Amino acid sequence: AERTRPALLAARGSLDGFTLCLPALVVLGDDEAARARAEQAIRGQIAFYASTPSYRAVLETHGWGELADRLAGLARRQAWTEMAAAIGDDVLDTFAVSGDPATVAARLRERFGELVGRISLYTPYPVDPALVAGVAGALRG
Repeated sequence: AERTRPALLAARGSLDGFTLCLPALVVLGDDEAARARAEQAIRGQIAFYASTPSYRAVLETHGWGELADRLAGLARRQAWTEMAAAIGDDVLDTFAVSGDPATVAARLRERFGELVGRISLYTPYPVDPALVAGVAGALRG
């Protein structure tokens, strides 16, 4: 809403004829242990993206420019575990949605329903296909 859409409008003048798509970071699991593994994977993914210079502006939008710098330094040292640990709950909750399928669907709709026309679930961890189908069904319903 604050970066991507204005940049697209500035470049194109209009988004008529385009469908904005979003790969949304989600934490899904059918029990507490599975959700904890999923959350760790998502923290690592956020840390990886946030360590690259092109994502610094996104972090600065939220007042986390210093975190971007710290993550970039950790990435140079290949300190992947430490990078994931640097992603606090506030950062996780800003860039990902968590919960059971119905909750994830509701949060995706609430955050992105007015901005994007298509959402895919970005799950860089093993996830039960039934949970993904549950989110898709709840989004369609």
